[in-house]
Amino acid sequence: MTRFATRSVGQFSLATLAIPALFAVVFLGSCATEAGDTPACPSCNNTTELLVGAKCVPIAQVEACGPNGHAHGGECHCFDEKDSVVIGGKSYCLQSCGAATTPKVEDVDLHACEHIGDLPVAATAVEAFAEFDTVHVEHETVTDVALPAGKGGYLHFEGHETGHVVVYVSPAGALAGVMDANQAAVGAENEGANEDCPTEWPEVWHVAVVNATGTPQPQILKLNPVAGDKVRLLVLEEGGHDD
Repeated sequence: MTRFATRSVGQFSLATLAIPALFAVVFLGSCATEAGDTPACPSCNNTTELLVGAKCVPIAQVEACGPNGHAHGGECHCFDEKDSVVIGGKSYCLQSCGAATTPKVEDVDLHACEHIGDLPVAATAVEAFAEFDTVHVEHETVTDVALPAGKGGYLHFEGHETGHVVVYVSPAGALAGVMDANQAAVGAENEGANEDCPTEWPEVWHVAVVNATGTPQPQILKLNPVAGDKVRLLVLEEGGHDD
């Protein structure tokens, strides 16, 4: 409930001055919908204009992957996990009426730092790509991967419906790339060290877990040879990660 002060100012009270404002609030409230009293949205044509907040904005003023998403590695990540749409040769994440245009931000990098004290599980990468499905890395699990002596190797993690994951790697330079079961490269972007714990996680990759068909697939990590023949990995779902 709105509370009004009643301290006098000259011959008038602040309560008296607040009455017009109260009527203004009531008037504005009349534009709300009956269900939940949320503001009604205008009808934007989604061709020359898009819904941003509670108004139609010229599409030229909306960044690619906006207003309800952002770009990762050349692909759109929509905050509501819906598919982006192409309008005039650019991809956009459309906003639904009443929906927020910013993600519920989870500090996934900080979450990765919280896993530092976990007891790692062991895995052994395979030398042949064809055998990648014999070595599986679980999400939310710190994994110490043994490589073939003096060589690189392969292993995989499952692609979930979220569309994107974040792969934390130590040492830096250990991850050579990410591909699907047909050895086709998928969207993967090296964003450098985790600023919250750069020593433990010197390299952070954002990976799209969908292939060209748009469906989630097992994703294969190709690892480079490293000193000591051991790589530490952590795979987390992005969950609204904000840059």
